[in-house]
Amino acid sequence: MLDYDEFQRQISFNSSIRKAEKKLLYIKGKGSDYMRLCRCQKIKQVKVEADISADPLWCGRCFANLDMNDFPLPPELKKELQAWIADYGQWIDWENDGIVKGGALMEEQHNMRGVVLAGRVKLTLEDQYDVVFAPAIFSRRIIKNAL
Repeated sequence: MLDYDEFQRQISFNSSIRKAEKKLLYIKGKGSDYMRLCRCQKIKQVKVEADISADPLWCGRCFANLDMNDFPLPPELKKELQAWIADYGQWIDWENDGIVKGGALMEEQHNMRGVVLAGRVKLTLEDQYDVVFAPAIFSRRIIKNAL
């Protein structure tokens, strides 16, 4: 089991690697330039999903994390997505690999907020991408395994 400091170091390290990979895998697209981790010829589906230390947009085909700044999203929506990402995992009891009291409800509220944000992303990008939402399911897994 990782202690908190080691966990934070790993997040920082993974974030640095992700940024370096993005710089190496710069792909020039038709009409727009996108810096992305995925090597898909063309991104057709964008998945909105929260995860620790990651942007909320993912390639729907190869599941690579995409830089949301590479998409024409309004600044206010980007701020709301960043705040939503920052809230991810508040229902997780990291020390005991479980959920905190009321965690299932917290996760569900986070998912409801994500559905609204994904809808706004979909409206913004509708002519360019198929936008889907992937809910957080950590507490569901923990509860299911406990039964």
